[in-house]
Amino acid sequence: MLTPIHIDPHITLRPFREGDAAPMFEIIDRDREYLAEFLPWVDAIATLEDEEEFVETTMSGPTTGSDARASFVIEYQSEIAGTIGVRLTNSQSRIGAIGYWLAEPMQRKGIMTRSCEAVTAHGFDEMDLRRIEIYADPENPKSRAIPLRLRYSDDGVVLYTMPVSGKTQPMAAYSMTVENWRARNSA
Repeated sequence: MLTPIHIDPHITLRPFREGDAAPMFEIIDRDREYLAEFLPWVDAIATLEDEEEFVETTMSGPTTGSDARASFVIEYQSEIAGTIGVRLTNSQSRIGAIGYWLAEPMQRKGIMTRSCEAVTAHGFDEMDLRRIEIYADPENPKSRAIPLRLRYSDDGVVLYTMPVSGKTQPMAAYSMTVENWRARNSA
């Protein structure tokens, strides 16, 4: 069972819950053009029912086992700002990947960098991951800056198959090992 992560008095990561679909759909619909520029799943959320199905699937997703994931709603000053999650992508090697999105008006406040930092810690401490990866569109400098601020390794541009759309495209790849994370945080 996921528990909320209180980052500071303004930012909380909490598990998805019933009632999230409508406000999240409003944000996605309002920011549709902006979000769709870099996120392939936006077109699949065309109706409130699509978002309700996503929230229900997320709420019932496994938090342990070979398909483990930890998905959080990002709240900023008690308002939904976006979502972030880490999912196990390779159970033998204990590799995970972080995915995220943030409402356009919530950007440039440090919300996503601090959320990625908290989810990275969750992945290493709670999910026993050995390596975490972040992929960003090469043309999205805001998203690419987040893992660099957290001192993830820049692994260059790779071909990546998006889990939602199945579309293969070049993505900027970043990674952090548990050893580097612990060394970074003990310094």
